[in-house]
Amino acid sequence: MTTNAKIKKLIDDNEVLLFMKGNPTFPQCGFSSVACQALGSLDTSFETVDVLQDPEIREGIKIYSNSVSYTHPEPTR
Repeated sequence: MTTNAKIKKLIDDNEVLLFMKGNPTFPQCGFSSVACQALGSLDTSFETVDVLQDPEIREGIKIYSNSVSYTHPEPTR
């Protein structure tokens, strides 16, 4: 499966998905921390992908979203 296909599957399989640096318990950047707090305040369940743990996803998400940064949220639906 290509990286692009993996990313698409992750997005398709989760109603709310956050690609972030770190995890909700230990976010590794300010945006990730604030995004988790915002989603948590909505009392909704969400899944996360730690881009620091998967170099392919980390680079691939920039291509998939046509962005040069990781901090541009993209709607999944």
